[in-house]
Amino acid sequence: MLEMKIEYDKDADALYISLVEGKVEETVKVAEDVLVEVGEDGRAIGIEILWVSEKISADDIKRMEVTV
Repeated sequence: MLEMKIEYDKDADALYISLVEGKVEETVKVAEDVLVEVGEDGRAIGIEILWVSEKISADDIKRMEVTV
């Protein structure tokens, strides 16, 4: 079982939160610049936040770059 993992891609300015392992069946836009990847069983696999530096400070992003 995959532990929740938070990754920041500086080049894309995107934060990705991996929730569980699984194959992505579809991606759903749930808010402006927020996407949820959904697996075959209908459960959320991951969450992606685009243009994250506009929403979260650089210091907060650095603190999030850990495996939870």
